Amino acid sequence: RGTVVVDIVINQNGNVVSAKPGGIGSTTTSEYLYTKAQFAAKGARFTPDYKGPVRTEGFIEIAY
Repeated sequence: RGTVVVDIVINQNGNVVSAKPGGIGSTTTSEYLYTKAQFAAKGARFTPDYKGPVRTEGFIEIAY
């Protein structure tokens, strides 16, 4: 159990192009939860913004 922070990069189409689990604020070091969180983050979709920056960086917190 715990929280995994996944650092993500999103493109203008709203797709996650990079997901790195274990960001600042994670409360677990479980590789199993890191893998699950990375898979979930890569499946996330956001609203496209064609006038915005080419890449947007952020994070997702996933609690298990």
